[in-house]
Amino acid sequence: MRNVQVSTYTAEAISTLLDQKFNSAIRSQLRNLIAALNEKESFTVNCGGMSTQQMAMVHGVIRDVAKHSGYSFDEMKKLVKKQFGITGSFSDLSKDQSINLCEQIRVWVNEG
Repeated sequence: MRNVQVSTYTAEAISTLLDQKFNSAIRSQLRNLIAALNEKESFTVNCGGMSTQQMAMVHGVIRDVAKHSGYSFDEMKKLVKKQFGITGSFSDLSKDQSINLCEQIRVWVNEG
């Protein structure tokens, strides 16, 4: 069963994302979203069990492995899914499963 995480965002919360290193297209979309929300409005996002930080952790490990192996990020992502039998999205994983996956990837890389 999939865990569901519900997050509510306000214009103020979104504006903190502008400090992150996003490309200009994403920054523009964030600014448009902030402009569309007035001070008291918010919107809610339903996500899988994995938080943004956990997804970044899994993607970071995959990106590092890809960089050192000569594969693209997308190629390595497909290889990891095949190697560990993941049929859906990484976002379907729970917090514990995502941490375990990162450890399994590290072991797999060190064995190879």
